[in-house]
Amino acid sequence: MRTIIGLAVLLILFGGLIWGIMRYRSSPNSPFRNEYEGRIVEKWAGYSESELGSRPYFRLLVENDDKVRFAVAVTSEIYERAEAGMRVKKTEDGIELLSDESKIIPIGK
Repeated sequence: MRTIIGLAVLLILFGGLIWGIMRYRSSPNSPFRNEYEGRIVEKWAGYSESELGSRPYFRLLVENDDKVRFAVAVTSEIYERAEAGMRVKKTEDGIELLSDESKIIPIGK
């Protein structure tokens, strides 16, 4: 009986951990947020180091219409096309870069 209760507690803790990770990744404070829109203020790239080697990462600093700034993770393709001053919008359909009010540059998912 103690084993069953112990396993149930472990399953609940593991489920809570998975749920917490999913909530963080989709939260408005995460660099991996699901949706956002705003103007690109700055962009930067760097490398993550580990025992297995280094891996590049790409970030955009975005300012929304309420003047709140946040960093978002992007792919190298989006990073290369993005420029400060452009508008960016991410939805379920993918990311759009807008160089001016009339020209939309779709990037994909």
